Amino acid sequence: MTGLTQTEATTGQTVDDVAVDVRGLTITFTAAGKTITPIDGLDLQVRRGELVCILGPSGQGKSTLLRAVAGLTRPDAGSITTPEGAVTEPGAERGMVFQQDAIPMWLRVQDNVAFGPKLRGVPRAEYQPTVDHLIEEVGLDEWRRAWPRQLSGGMRKRVAIAAVFANEPSILLMDEPFGALDFFTREKLQGLLLQLWAETAKTVLFVTHDVDEALLLADRIVILGKGRVAQDITVPFARPRGDDLRSDPAAIELRQELIGRLGEK
Repeated sequence: MTGLTQTEATTGQTVDDVAVDVRGLTITFTAAGKTITPIDGLDLQVRRGELVCILGPSGQGKSTLLRAVAGLTRPDAGSITTPEGAVTEPGAERGMVFQQDAIPMWLRVQDNVAFGPKLRGVPRAEYQPTVDHLIEEVGLDEWRRAWPRQLSGGMRKRVAIAAVFANEPSILLMDEPFGALDFFTREKLQGLLLQLWAETAKTVLFVTHDVDEALLLADRIVILGKGRVAQDITVPFARPRGDDLRSDPAAIELRQELIGRLGEK
């Protein structure tokens, strides 16, 4: 392995290819007098521009991992590195979309979308064209002056997605963002995410409980178990993917394999 870094030796990737490098990550919590370790020595590398879905039973550390990459949760051991350096706190290069509504309710749609770049001191002349484009892309042009309370849950989620893209992070972290939405709204927002991802080539870590969602979205599916990566699967199906995936024999086989793995204790 002379001349190879650890990343290159284990994954075939060069350092410049890696957007998120997690090494030996361990996170513990104390609850009701008990010590809980949802993440225990976890290693994971994600390439630039890759869309990785993270699957796993409840309590296996999916959201904890995402919050650690976001800089919202401090690890007890190990490291998380991005091209900007070691992750020790939140940073503008990492944007997060939560499952619950997390947009400021006191800001109109257009001001929500512009909030990030405005806070960073970006001149309005620079961020406004991007904000306008994203509001149009997520289908909220007629609602740009509406308050969040006037919007449906799906529309508020569109605002959150537009807002995180407007801040132009290189890494996008999504924690079951569509889990609480109805089937048709979820399907539309999945398509919207794929469209914006194709336009911007961002690196995406997407937590979901939905195997079908993972098969539709992911380049790779990572299953967590016992605090570590239990399985790392490259999704072999060409894009774009649609309803025909549900009848594809190879997709059906992979779906059953994933469901079986999720059912393991």
